[in-house]
Amino acid sequence: IKNRGVQQPLLVVPETDGAYRVIDGGTRLEAARLEGLAEVPVLVLAPTTGALDLELATHMANEMRRDFTAAERAQFYLRVMAE
Repeated sequence: IKNRGVQQPLLVVPETDGAYRVIDGGTRLEAARLEGLAEVPVLVLAPTTGALDLELATHMANEMRRDFTAAERAQFYLRVMAE
């Protein structure tokens, strides 16, 4: 980040107060702040994005970073299918 900036956009959703909630990229945002960057690339989800879609986006981003057990995956997808 110090040399190239943030390469992968953060995923955010607008809040009703005009702020943005980070769905994916919180660590990148913190690292950018520590390096003194005033701007980072973001992808803004529509404000009408439903809670389930936000949960799915968060889960997919997390799945790329950590090893989920088969039980954790199954529990998540069962919850998605039920809604």
